[in-house]
Amino acid sequence: MAQLPLIKDDGTWYEEYAPQVQNVRPTLSYIEYQVADECNLKCCGCMHFSNLVKTANHPDISDFITSLKHLSERFQSIKMIRLMGGEPLLNSKLDLFVRVAREFFPLAEIRIVTNGLLIPKSDDALVDAMKDTQTSFDISQYPPTRKIASDIVKFCDNKQIRYEIGNPITHFLKRASFGERDFHRVFKESCLSNACTFLRNDTLYVCPHIPMLYEAKEHFNIDITPSEMFNNGMNLSDKNLNGWDIVKRLQEPFSLCRFCSLTTGEIEWKIGKAKIEDWFIA
Repeated sequence: MAQLPLIKDDGTWYEEYAPQVQNVRPTLSYIEYQVADECNLKCCGCMHFSNLVKTANHPDISDFITSLKHLSERFQSIKMIRLMGGEPLLNSKLDLFVRVAREFFPLAEIRIVTNGLLIPKSDDALVDAMKDTQTSFDISQYPPTRKIASDIVKFCDNKQIRYEIGNPITHFLKRASFGERDFHRVFKESCLSNACTFLRNDTLYVCPHIPMLYEAKEHFNIDITPSEMFNNGMNLSDKNLNGWDIVKRLQEPFSLCRFCSLTTGEIEWKIGKAKIEDWFIA
């Protein structure tokens, strides 16, 4: 049987076919949330610019609760929530963030993205929270991680914590630009992060590069106005913004996509003093 179309080409609904659909909350595929800006590794070319952070910077748990409440009002579920950084295990209240995420989204897959170096020192509060909420570790396999991999695996196995260890990391991608003219083309042809919906300051962004680059703009001497930044995110305090609006907008380019390049390069993984050429393609 042929199905009637529900959505027009311009994204609006065929009201005669789907009068009730707009009242159903959609499911959001994925979000990332940064629980610590700083990191115990200072990787050159870190795409969250954690190697530029000089002091500890952790969000308040009450702000996280507010944001998840706003999300739960718009989405019936989120398939995956990743708590990350920086290095999330530097946040001593990480267990609270894990429990709050599970409280608001009972069906979500919750993961903590970490370099793993602090896993063997995880306290009982975090271990219990992870077990109670079926949260797992996503372990990025940097060279220092490989040196203590047996300790990490032993700890997780003994504590019965789920974990996955990624492939060895030997290089980072360079993909920033000082302003491609056609941000629509960048989004369509070369975006690597448009499935990495990022939550920060009660605002959703199509990727983490947008808010993190804005916060580091003085370091890179680039011009991004507050008004442009505002227009590149979706503030969840806006009562007129529904889940379907968000889903549609996340599939479209934003003006700050111009700071990603149409081409990519590589930088060998290393720790050292940050240089602009670690990120930007000339």
